Amino acid sequence: MNQFKALLLFSCALISFQLLGKTTSSVSSGSFITSGNWNNGAPVTGDSINVNHQMYLDVIFDVTGALVIQTGGSLSDTAGGSTYPLQITNTGKLILNGGDLSLEDSILIRNTASVVIGACDTLTVGGAKLENNTTFTIAACAVFIVNGTFQMENSNGIDCDGFIRINGNTITRNAASITGSGNFSTSGTVTFLNTSSIYGINTNCTPGPCNFGTGFPLPLELLNFGIVDIDGEFHFEWTYIQDEDIKEYRLQRSGDLQMWMDVFQTDSKEQSGSADYRCSDPMPMEHTSYYRLKILSHNTPTAFSQVIEVSQSSNTKQMNAFPNPTTDLIYLSCVDCFYELLDLRSNRLDVFQGGKVDLGHLPSGLYILRSKMGTERITKL
Repeated sequence: MNQFKALLLFSCALISFQLLGKTTSSVSSGSFITSGNWNNGAPVTGDSINVNHQMYLDVIFDVTGALVIQTGGSLSDTAGGSTYPLQITNTGKLILNGGDLSLEDSILIRNTASVVIGACDTLTVGGAKLENNTTFTIAACAVFIVNGTFQMENSNGIDCDGFIRINGNTITRNAASITGSGNFSTSGTVTFLNTSSIYGINTNCTPGPCNFGTGFPLPLELLNFGIVDIDGEFHFEWTYIQDEDIKEYRLQRSGDLQMWMDVFQTDSKEQSGSADYRCSDPMPMEHTSYYRLKILSHNTPTAFSQVIEVSQSSNTKQMNAFPNPTTDLIYLSCVDCFYELLDLRSNRLDVFQGGKVDLGHLPSGLYILRSKMGTERITKL
């Protein structure tokens, strides 16, 4: 009897250990289900998974442990080919910590699962549904893109200080809500049912497009916003098309992407053609800092540029691809540089010189722009 009890206790302990799952981290780019790409075997449901490389999802997968996409890592299904949905369920966690996730298929988040999109990271999916007390955090300058229908229900909450862009219709119900200091925009309609709300609004929006929140989408009239190093001092340059309706520009700085302060202010030139501007930060921070433009208009809502990261080791030439995200045209500030456009599996899609580039022919999703200056993630809406 004692031996039977001991065996039973050992079996229960073994089952509990197996349910906890293992920890496995990527060691090379490639297939999500190839064991050799991981230091502790291919991931299975319940594992703690660290993505440090460019991986592609080639299996229907349910995250009940943790999926963390680290800096330098990315996860996507096969662009233009087979697609695979992703589920985050039963207290599972999805965390974008410097990396991005892009799916042509959908994502389902439910049953007290949680999602965190870190500062300036991007999550792109073909459709999304949140249900049953999930939590979702979108940091400042982070982006959540849904290329299809977006549904929230049953006491779900999104705390968004960044951007949510829905290329389709939105349905919220049963006390679901979006709060924070960010922006929600959609090309389609928004339907509110049973005390749901987006940034305090609960009135149906139809027909689209619809826009909610205290933040606003990136202005298309901002042709570029970048930095140059002149005699060891960083200068910020930007060009605005037809800024006659603009009242003033403010350069803002932050050390944590949360608290922003004005470091420079100038009135608009208010001219019908393009207008060029340059300024500097009189008292830059010693370490890494972040800058953006705050654009105040006479008649339209306040807008913001993309965020630029600046450190003492920043190079003179920067990638400065803008606007990012983009719907079609993108501007590359180094006009004498050559760039490679890659998908998330490192397949070369195009090579071109800097300046104005049309990406309108590409499917919505995440891409990599590479040059001798480094790499930058590009989101195509």
